[in-house]
Amino acid sequence: EEWTSDSSIQTVTDGYWLTALTVTSLGYGDLYPTHTYSRILMSICSIIGLVIIAITVPEIYHYFDRMYQNETKKRHIIRYIYSDQIALRI
Repeated sequence: EEWTSDSSIQTVTDGYWLTALTVTSLGYGDLYPTHTYSRILMSICSIIGLVIIAITVPEIYHYFDRMYQNETKKRHIIRYIYSDQIALRI
């Protein structure tokens, strides 16, 4: 294909913006690839974005789940310690 000026991507900043929107799956529609190679590149960026999200979301979930489990264990230990102290006073 010939490179024409009807592309919605006019600057390097537009290219970065389009890549960021594609990787994060936002896709506002203000910029879009018009040539075959740019469409292929954006398809690859989209797949990479899906993989990144598929890897990071479970990691974030497990991090907060471990924090919650640790807090729950601390509460149980504190209750156990205080229940023993109360029992000794009686």
